Amino acid sequence: MFHLDSSQNGVGTSLVDEVDLAPAFLVDRFGQPLPGDGSRCTGRYTFVGDDGSLFTVYEYKSTTAYLDDEEGALVPEEFWRSAQEHEFSVGGFGAYGDGSSHAFIKWLARQYQDWKFTR
Repeated sequence: MFHLDSSQNGVGTSLVDEVDLAPAFLVDRFGQPLPGDGSRCTGRYTFVGDDGSLFTVYEYKSTTAYLDDEEGALVPEEFWRSAQEHEFSVGGFGAYGDGSSHAFIKWLARQYQDWKFTR
């Protein structure tokens, strides 16, 4: 399946999909995120599949680090503790919308459902 691999930095990945998740799920299940650029992205995770595929999951332009005080955006620390769903970007090496991320998204969704069930 897939596993977290923080030693892979995901350089060269680009947006292939989006997924709604609670940031608290990612932190509870996979630990604190690796830092992003501190503005557009405040945290990211890198996953590797058994087949060698690589995907990144990251917050993109969703916190006050980028939005300032716009639209009730959360400060990064509050964002990552939030149990409310937020949109996350999924990066990979396929073209946007080509379905390359389908298996990964399905796996991640199962992890998320299990987390919600045990809360």
